[in-house]
Amino acid sequence: MADGLRLELPGAHRTPLGDFRGVIDELLVRDWSALLLGGGTVLAMRWNHRHSTDLDFLVEEDEPPDAEALRDGLEALQRQGTIDIWRYARRRSVMLTSGGVRMSFVFEGVDAKVSTEGRTAMDIRCESPGSILTRELFGRVLDAGQMVSRDFYDFAWTALHRPPLWARVSGRLLPEERARIVRECRSIARSRKGRRTGRPVLRPSDPELARDVWATCARLLEAGAAGDG
Repeated sequence: MADGLRLELPGAHRTPLGDFRGVIDELLVRDWSALLLGGGTVLAMRWNHRHSTDLDFLVEEDEPPDAEALRDGLEALQRQGTIDIWRYARRRSVMLTSGGVRMSFVFEGVDAKVSTEGRTAMDIRCESPGSILTRELFGRVLDAGQMVSRDFYDFAWTALHRPPLWARVSGRLLPEERARIVRECRSIARSRKGRRTGRPVLRPSDPELARDVWATCARLLEAGAAGDG
């Protein structure tokens, strides 16, 4: 199943990715097979639970082949109007936006050992749902302190529709980590004014869940804690 699964990118994603394949080959990766597609787009392709506008790639290489050529190439593309904006951060990540689609490339190194499951029609390997959710929960939420509504919609939807998967991911939380996230969720649920939680969830399959995602996540995390006990 892992090798045979084929995931179809929406047309709005296929077009910029096809347009930039030459740029990716020339400037960003030594080998196209080093690319892995992850993030909410992969979850959305698998589950159709929401819409994702971003393409988030992991690269199993240590850094871009030629940093100076990369910057020059991206600057030239921006002058030509091919891309709207780009950013290159510390030889570890590249972000560019074109036609409303953001593409990010994070260089994880040759020993990244990222769990994969399935491929796109363009034969790009896809990160597994468990790995994506783990990165969202332990990377963005716990390590970076980002409370993003799209991530928490992913958590709540998984808990409700894929409970064994969510149990495996959230079961790694320490009690104090779980309690901290519950407090943050409750705080946001009580008063969203002035709090940044990222862009709203786009075209959710469960609009009621999207509206009540913070309170729902707090309840689900507490229920998980009780179940673990």
